[in-house]
Amino acid sequence: MLDKYVWRVLFLALLATASFATPSSGPSCHDDVLHDRTRLHNMRLESGQELESSVTFLNDTTYEKLDCLGFNPQLNLISATIGVKLPYGFLGGLCTNGSYEYVRFWVNYGSGPTGWNHIGMTLVNTHDILDSFDCNKTLTKPLYYTLSIKFEPDHRLCLAPLLPRIRATLSWNKIPSLDPYDSPVWGNILEESIQSLATTFIPVPTMVYTGLESNSSTNDMGLPDSVDEGFSDRCRTDQEVFSINHTEDDIQLDVAPNVYFEELTCLGLDWGQSSLVATVRVKLKEGYRATPCKNDHFEHVSFWADWGDNCEWVFLGTTKFNVHDFNTSPSTGLVYTALMPVNVRRFSSPCNKTKIARVRAALAFNQDPPPPPATAPRGNYIESHVHLQPYNGGPIDPKTPHIRLIGNVRIEQIYTTPSGPDTGMTLPKAEVVGALFADPTGPDYDRPSPFGGKIIITGEPFAGQYYRIMVSPYPPPPGYPGLPVLSKFKISSGDVIIPSIEGYFKYQDPLSNLGNVLSWWTPDTGMWQIRLEMAQRLTGPPVQYVHEGYTPWYIVRVNQREPPPTPNLNIFGTECNDLKINDEISGTFTATSAFLDQWGFSVTPGGIPNPITFLPPPPDPLLPVTVATTWKLATTGARACGYNIWLTVWDRTVVDSGYSRYFQQLPIGFCLRK
Repeated sequence: MLDKYVWRVLFLALLATASFATPSSGPSCHDDVLHDRTRLHNMRLESGQELESSVTFLNDTTYEKLDCLGFNPQLNLISATIGVKLPYGFLGGLCTNGSYEYVRFWVNYGSGPTGWNHIGMTLVNTHDILDSFDCNKTLTKPLYYTLSIKFEPDHRLCLAPLLPRIRATLSWNKIPSLDPYDSPVWGNILEESIQSLATTFIPVPTMVYTGLESNSSTNDMGLPDSVDEGFSDRCRTDQEVFSINHTEDDIQLDVAPNVYFEELTCLGLDWGQSSLVATVRVKLKEGYRATPCKNDHFEHVSFWADWGDNCEWVFLGTTKFNVHDFNTSPSTGLVYTALMPVNVRRFSSPCNKTKIARVRAALAFNQDPPPPPATAPRGNYIESHVHLQPYNGGPIDPKTPHIRLIGNVRIEQIYTTPSGPDTGMTLPKAEVVGALFADPTGPDYDRPSPFGGKIIITGEPFAGQYYRIMVSPYPPPPGYPGLPVLSKFKISSGDVIIPSIEGYFKYQDPLSNLGNVLSWWTPDTGMWQIRLEMAQRLTGPPVQYVHEGYTPWYIVRVNQREPPPTPNLNIFGTECNDLKINDEISGTFTATSAFLDQWGFSVTPGGIPNPITFLPPPPDPLLPVTVATTWKLATTGARACGYNIWLTVWDRTVVDSGYSRYFQQLPIGFCLRK
C-alpha cells in the first residue's frame, strides 16, 4: 500500500494538470499555492464525496493551527488559541458566509488512552483577509483567534491536587469526530495538563497592582525574600532551582533565564468572551514558593492594545492568577490563561472594512510586568495581531447603552424586529457563544430557534452608571410601559447582584464580571420585547435615577417547554412483548415538536445488529411525524435478552443560553428468548 504522502503528491500533480478557473484578483489570487483547499472544497461539493479524506491530508496546518490550550481555574474556562496564517482558503471575504473553525474538547483524569471524556465544542467564523503591513511595517498574519467554553473539572482537597489532561481538536469547516484520536483533515490536535481548584479555596480574579505585596522585598530574580512557613526544603531560591535537579524531561538549559520557570506563549482575541486571552505555561514542579494549600504567589499578566494601528499602545490593565509547587506536575508543565475584558465594538467596522489591531501582553512572577520591551526578571512579553469582529447595523455610539448578547447569541443574529413568522428567533447560522449554532443540526444550520430557560443578557459596561432591563409582552398593551427585571444574579467574581426596587443595577467592573452579564431573565412562554435603560444615580433623600439613554425594543420569542417535544411509541407484540429470536418486531410512532430539531430511535442494551426500518416512505428525522408511521426491527442475529426501544424527540430551543436543549424520551420494552 502506497504511503499517504505518495498519494498526496500524486493528487497534487493531478490538481496541477486539471482545468480550474483561477481568479485574476482578490484574496485567492496566488500562483504558487501548494494546494488551494477552496478548489478541493468545491470539488467535494460537486462530487458529493469526502475528497479531502480520500487524498489523505491529515493534520494539515498550512492555513490554520491550534497553537495553545489553557485553563483559568477561577473562571472555569478552557481556551484554545488559533493562528490563521494565510489570506485565502476560507471560502470568501468578510461580507460572505466564509467558513468555520471548530474546536472540540476532552478531559482525562489519569485513566489512560481510553479515559478521555468529551467536554464540548465551539467555533469561530473565519474569512479570506488580505495580508498587509501594520504601522510598524510588520505583516499582520497570522491573526490569532481564541475560543473558550465553560468547564468545571472535578475537585480534590489541596493536599491531593488534581492535574487533569485536556485535549482539543481543531478542524476547518468540518465538525470534529467524537473520537479524541481521530485526526482532522485541515487542523491539528493539542494536549496539555491543567490545574483544578482545590475544594478549600476559591480565589477571585482581581485587578490590583501597584507591585508586590506590602512589607516584602525581592531578590535579583524578582521573588520575595520571605519564606512561607512550613515550606520545608522545597523553598529554595530561584537560582538554586535553576542550577540543580535537571533531567532530560526538564526545560533545556539554553532557555533564557527569565522564561525558565514560566512563559507567555499565546495571545488572542476571544469574540465570545469579549476578552484578550493570554496563555501561560508554568514549566517546573517547584520554584513558585507556594504549597498546593497556599494561595499567595501569583503570575501577573498586563495587556496593551493599539486598536487603531497607529503605533500608540494603550494600557488596558493587569490581572493575575495563583501558582503553586506541584510534585506531580508533568514534565511539560501546566497551562493557564489570563483574561482581560475589552470593549472592541466601538473600534470595529462593518464587513466591508477590515479592522486589524495590534495587541501586547507581558508576564511577571509576583510583580507587575514592566512596559515592553523591558522584561521582568521572571517573565516575557509577546505581541500579536487580532481581527476585530465586524458588526451589522448603523454607526456605533460609544456613549449609548447597548445589548451585545441575548441568550449568548449576538443581537445582530436574532430577528429582533417584526419580520414575519421568525420574529424573535435566531437567524440562519446564528452562533451561540461557547457552543455551536443555535440550530444544532446540519447541514445548513439555518432553522430559526427560540429561547428558553435562563436567558442571559450581556453588554459592555459604562463605569459609574446604572442600568435596568425592561420587558413587556409583545405586542404591548396600549400605553404599557413595561416592567423591570428584578432577578438577582451571580457574576464571575462570585458576588450576587441584587437590583433596587426600581430594577436598577450598577455596572460591574469587567474583571469581576467576565462576559459583562447584565441580567438573568426567565420569562414565561410567549412573545416578549426587551430593552436596556441607562441612568445616573442621584443621592437623596430620596434616591433618584436620571435616564441618559435607551436601546431599541428587541423582540424575543420564548419557549419554556410548552408544549414539550412529544414522542408517541407503541409495539405490536405478543402478551408482555415476549418474543423469540428471528421474530420481526413492529409498531407505530409519532414525533412532534413546535420547534423540532430531530427525532431518533435507539435500542438498549446492544446485541441486536439490525437497524430499525420504516414502512414506506422512510420519514425524514428532521421533520415531525404527525401521522402514525410503522417501524420494524428484525431480531436475526440478536442474543437473548431484555431490551428497550427508545424514541427520542429533540427541539432546537436555545435553553439556558445555549448549554442544553429540550428533549423527551419514550421507551418500550420486550423480552427476546432463544
